[in-house]
Amino acid sequence: MQVYDPLEDEWFFGKPMQVKRVYHCMVTFQNKYLVAIGGNMPTTDSLYSVEKYDRETRTWTYMPQLNIGRIEASAVALDDKIYVVGGYSGSSPPELNSCEVYDSSTNKWSLIEPTNTPRRDAAITVYHGKVYVLGGNPKKGLPNFEYYCEETKSWKTEESGNFSSGCQCCTVTLSGKCICELYER
Repeated sequence: MQVYDPLEDEWFFGKPMQVKRVYHCMVTFQNKYLVAIGGNMPTTDSLYSVEKYDRETRTWTYMPQLNIGRIEASAVALDDKIYVVGGYSGSSPPELNSCEVYDSSTNKWSLIEPTNTPRRDAAITVYHGKVYVLGGNPKKGLPNFEYYCEETKSWKTEESGNFSSGCQCCTVTLSGKCICELYER
């Protein structure tokens, strides 16, 4: 792993993850950790394992495992929770619509309401306290996006354009707009 320190304006090599993984998702968490979630290895189907990198100690440690092994899932942090959406499990698709949340107060993953549309490789972001997921179907474009509301514990689907087969980046700008860079597979 390579790490960039913007305060020192330098790159350095960090310790490798405990599990070699590809097609995993990563999220920054609690302004201290980089969390690697799921993915797979050449000798496995899908990984349930989760590990976090502590930027202060520069070490990787295991976290509780996912309920469902996931490849090409999407993850985002909101408050003291990590949301993981979709992906696929096993050696091949179909895409998953299952979702789970890690709660740091209980140190556990729990399954939550599934999305209305199965997705993998989707863009994900937080906007006004809700988790938004866009794109992510590798076979066709999707004419919708979904958002999860923690208060109602449910997903709502909104029709809007035709999102491409995957997303590289999704963020919220200061002007209050959700920007998603799309790419075709």
